[in-house]
Amino acid sequence: MPETSHHTPDLLKPRDLKEAIAKSKATLLEIGTAARPMTDSYPYQFDGVNNTYVAWNIDPNQHVHASEQFVGTGKYAVYCDTQSDITEFIEPKSVDMVVIANMIGEPEDRKDTYSGVPSINPEGDKYSGSSTKEQKQRTLSQAFELLKSGGELVVFETISPDAVSAEQVRYMLDDAGFSFSYKLDPSDGEEFTQTYERYANRQNDLKPGSYIVIAGKV
Repeated sequence: MPETSHHTPDLLKPRDLKEAIAKSKATLLEIGTAARPMTDSYPYQFDGVNNTYVAWNIDPNQHVHASEQFVGTGKYAVYCDTQSDITEFIEPKSVDMVVIANMIGEPEDRKDTYSGVPSINPEGDKYSGSSTKEQKQRTLSQAFELLKSGGELVVFETISPDAVSAEQVRYMLDDAGFSFSYKLDPSDGEEFTQTYERYANRQNDLKPGSYIVIAGKV
């Protein structure tokens, strides 16, 4: 990851984010939006008035890209690397749901795509990035800290499910403090499809081994 300050430019920094979340009926946080946020339209349960969507990226390229997409939408984009404290922007126990799509399975040191550094190719709807195991674990721990009691974390792996298994993800969630977790995959049929469509407004080609892991905080 590039070494940069966690402070975003004044134009992009959502100074009123904590206030907006405090006034929200519900808050959805997506971590790692890549070239296109998984939830680039609100899921149905977050449609309507007094709901807040926040995109948190640990890569400044993704952050700037998301910020540009969100102009005039009422959505928020935050950049905070894993060495910094996300609670500067988001109060602990203030988020109802966290979605992480195809970040846990990304490589620790990407050298096989594009230039070997994080980059975005919006026309191809692709993102080239990397994060270490330690960064991923810290991100899950921070997600746990931000979730309210009764909150839910949803992890999608549909691009590189063979890189980190669902069972490995569940161990990581245990280490982060989550109370329980369970896995869904295409063999679960309609339950998997409905769960996927509940959070995503588009269908990606599901790679063999694709899975969803849902975790809760009580």
